[in-house]
Amino acid sequence: MQNRSKKIIAVVGAASLLLTALPALAQTPRAQGAAFCAAFPTVSSKISANIASREQKISDHRAGVETKKSERWSANDQKLADVRSAADQRRMDHYEKLDAKATTDAQKAAVAEFQSTIEAAVAARKAAIDAALAAYRGGVDSALAAHVAAIEAAETALDSSVEVALAKAESDCASEGADEAAIRAALQTSIKSAQDAFRAARKDATLEGKRAELAATRKAAVDQVIAEFKAAAEAAGEKLKAVFHAPSATQE
Repeated sequence: MQNRSKKIIAVVGAASLLLTALPALAQTPRAQGAAFCAAFPTVSSKISANIASREQKISDHRAGVETKKSERWSANDQKLADVRSAADQRRMDHYEKLDAKATTDAQKAAVAEFQSTIEAAVAARKAAIDAALAAYRGGVDSALAAHVAAIEAAETALDSSVEVALAKAESDCASEGADEAAIRAALQTSIKSAQDAFRAARKDATLEGKRAELAATRKAAVDQVIAEFKAAAEAAGEKLKAVFHAPSATQE
């Protein structure tokens, strides 16, 4: 269960990769005079390259998270299948022992009924647990998809804001009598505003509340089906014991 939640944390963390590039955006030259505008083409290129590099890392990270998620779920499915296979074999062995102990027609019929009841309960338990797992995974996938879409939209808005800010700074630098200190300050302000908007969007796209809700729903479903199976198995066992402990015709 903890392993399943790791992928959510990893995807949430991926969005923070982009922010590691942003502080550098505000670190434009502080020199007076023509230094800022003269250096601006280099600064702009570095900013664009830095963002592109970080976005590629985010893309690679998301792909890795998806691969690990699929591998983890496949491994969990195999473990569950192995556990079920072993349990199936133990039940078959138990039924054979009961058959060997049954000496009367009533006992043999009781064993057959017990086996039928238990197998039906096992099938119901498997189906319910599989449905709970499928619902959880489907919910996780939907939540992750919504999160990624929201973050991608925020990234697009961030890129657009930065591009607009850079274009304005470039245009202002080209104007006659440009106040380079003011241009630099305006660029820094615009970039900080873009950063703040991205952080706010990322905060709004949180996954933890949804993950907890999905996990709680899954646990409730599994707990219920296990309780139902236990009750059915106990009732079937008591009924079987009653037949085996009943006095035989020769004892009456």
